[in-house]
Amino acid sequence: MDIRRNIYFRDVEGSGRLYQRVIAGVGWASERPAGCVVIGEETSFGPKYDHFLLAELEEFDTGIFFKKCADLQVRYNIQQFVGRLDKPNIRYLSEWNSGRRNRKTATLEIDSAPFSDDGYIGYHISIVKDKLRSNQKTLHFNEGSKLPGYLLEIQANEKGSIKDTKIPLVSALCYAVTAMTEWPFEFGPEHTMCETEYDFMNYKL
Repeated sequence: MDIRRNIYFRDVEGSGRLYQRVIAGVGWASERPAGCVVIGEETSFGPKYDHFLLAELEEFDTGIFFKKCADLQVRYNIQQFVGRLDKPNIRYLSEWNSGRRNRKTATLEIDSAPFSDDGYIGYHISIVKDKLRSNQKTLHFNEGSKLPGYLLEIQANEKGSIKDTKIPLVSALCYAVTAMTEWPFEFGPEHTMCETEYDFMNYKL
């Protein structure tokens, strides 16, 4: 896959879909493992945008989690990782990146997701659930994903009080989808089509 930014990404061996951007969300470990969710936004002239789950992972060990995220970044040409900038985890990421730079290997950067400072994800969950409603479905999971089951664990009466540490994989999904919703895609003349030889829709972790 061409690793330049601001291009289109096509799944040539699987669905044939053309994606205009690929963003990953991050949720930090608590009693459950840290989660990362990769979302591709299908090319569209709007106002409707369909989002597809490309990959998900869970991992308790923070160093291994960062390594797996970095591997996903290369494999899927992820343009941006977003999540809550939790100070201890971001501090450890800085140290982890320093070691990677010394070994001349790829580093990982995580940006602040929209409305993530306090860690409450009620707003984000509402956005995700709106995109899953049968009459306006624009968010699509692949077979075998843990996310549908995890979402069922969240009760309607707790949405306003739920924090991103409850189910980190759901938080990762929420942050990625909300970022794509709050930060509209900007089409520019620099966009070109790009095809990849591997089937990233069938990638197994």
